[in-house]
Amino acid sequence: LLLLLLLLLWAYMQLPAGKVRCFNHESPSSYPYLVVREAHVRIVGTPPTGDGDRWPTKITGAISCQSAQNFTLECVSLTNDRRSGRVGVYFYNSRNFLVKNVEINGCAGTGISVHGGDGKVESCRVHHNDEHGMFVVGESQVKIVSTDLSYNKGCGMLCFSHVSMNCAGSDVAKNGGYGLHAAGKGTKISIVGGKKYALSHGNATAASSLVAERRLRDAFTAGGAM
Repeated sequence: LLLLLLLLLWAYMQLPAGKVRCFNHESPSSYPYLVVREAHVRIVGTPPTGDGDRWPTKITGAISCQSAQNFTLECVSLTNDRRSGRVGVYFYNSRNFLVKNVEINGCAGTGISVHGGDGKVESCRVHHNDEHGMFVVGESQVKIVSTDLSYNKGCGMLCFSHVSMNCAGSDVAKNGGYGLHAAGKGTKISIVGGKKYALSHGNATAASSLVAERRLRDAFTAGGAM
C-alpha cells in the first residue's frame, strides 16, 4: 500500500504545473471534455498576472455541466481545438453556477452556452470563438457582470425563447454579428452600463423584451457589429 501511494505521488508530481487537460474517460479517442453531474464542484485556478493576459492555470478541452448544482469555475483560461466543434463551457439545467474571472477563447463553438437553469458570469473575457460569445436558450436566468464579449465570429450574446438576462457594466463589441440578439417568446433583457451595443429584437414578443435602463445611442442598428 505504501508503495502504491508513493507511485501515485510520483505520478502527480510529473503533471505540468498550472495546466489541466480534460479527458473523456468514456471514449478516450474522442475530443477531451469533462462532464460534471455532481453538486458543489469547484475548479479554481491561480488569478492572472500582469494586465490580466498571463494565466497560470490553463484548461485545454471543454466542460459540460449536466444538471449540476452550485458549480464554480474561477481563475482559469480555457480553450479547445477548433476541430472539436465543442462549446467551451456548457450548462444544461444547472442551478446557481458561477463563472468568474475566466478567459474563454479560441473555441470551435460558442464560448459559454446555457440551456435551462440559472447562474452568473462575472469579470470574464469571452473572445475570438468560432461561434457566439454566449448562447442562452430555454427557461434560463443569467446575470452577466463586468464581462467582455468581443471578437467572436457570431453574436456577442444570443438569447432565444424565455430567457431572462441581466447585463451590468459589460462590454459587447466588435463581434461578427449583433452584440446582443434576442429572439423567441418571453425573452427579457436588462442592460445597465457598458459600451454601445448592436442590438436586435428578432421576433421577441414579451411586453418588455428589451429594457434599457441607460440610454444607449444607436441601440438599434440595421445590422453588423459595433
